[in-house]
Amino acid sequence: MASQSIHETSSIGSGEGGPMVSANNSPVHPARQTRPIPPSLNCPQPVVTIILRQKNLFTDLFMEAKFCIHKDFICYHSPFFAAAFTGHCVEGESQTMSFDDVHPPTFGVFTNWLYTQALKTRAGDNLDDIWNLTELWILAQRFLMPKLQNQIMLRLYPTLKRYSGTRSIKDLGNRASQHKSDMLKRLHLDKVAAIQCEERFNKLTEDLGPQDLLQLARLLKAKQIEGVKEMKPVKEYLLPVEAANN
Repeated sequence: MASQSIHETSSIGSGEGGPMVSANNSPVHPARQTRPIPPSLNCPQPVVTIILRQKNLFTDLFMEAKFCIHKDFICYHSPFFAAAFTGHCVEGESQTMSFDDVHPPTFGVFTNWLYTQALKTRAGDNLDDIWNLTELWILAQRFLMPKLQNQIMLRLYPTLKRYSGTRSIKDLGNRASQHKSDMLKRLHLDKVAAIQCEERFNKLTEDLGPQDLLQLARLLKAKQIEGVKEMKPVKEYLLPVEAANN
């Protein structure tokens, strides 16, 4: 029987706080998991290869960016990659994984975080941008990394809170829907509900679907009852993190 790619399985959770499940859909309880050993570069260790493929819109050819990462680091911080590179799927045999929907600059920030736990970009790049931070948060959600998600949120939230335009807020809502992220959708609607300018509010709500409008109405009603106009505190958008991986 051919090995199955990790992309084709549903052996791990959603990244928004839901329980992890095994291949047979039974819950994996944290107490039963082996406590992971923090990674170290003191000894030689194998590396895995992440290949990012992007299509050139002018030539229709694919360009590749390769990241070679120490296996212990990526598997320690990400259950997604741990399941792939230590399991019996294709990636476990090849020690290589490919993506065609991940941008190299974003993955570069992710890779740097694996080693430093710091959000840094190359000189001249602007990480404190709603689009870039949202993309990175979605990547962390995909790879089941709540600690990284929280670190990103602590930068995304204040950036969004002081943002006075409409385009990036709409983009946030669209990407929340595209990636089915309830957390980002709640953050998006919270920002919309805090808008005091009628013109901006109308622009931000003109394309919302019925479900989003209903959720927004409930949020506005709650704010009215509580007598608040500001966004909810950032703690409302932080995820629980397993102590073993702190």
